[in-house]
Amino acid sequence: MKTCSYIIPAVETIDSLRDRLHQAFSSVNETVETETLEAFDTFDWRLYHKVGS
Repeated sequence: MKTCSYIIPAVETIDSLRDRLHQAFSSVNETVETETLEAFDTFDWRLYHKVGS
């Protein structure tokens, strides 16, 4: 496997770096999604039935 190293100038902005990399390499744009899940635990079904009604 060949290793490549790149020195990025300190004045390079993220947008200009992304544009230059996009010109040199094919890429896939991905989005980041977050989800919050709240779980309640009980030893019996009283809480489940209360939330479900």
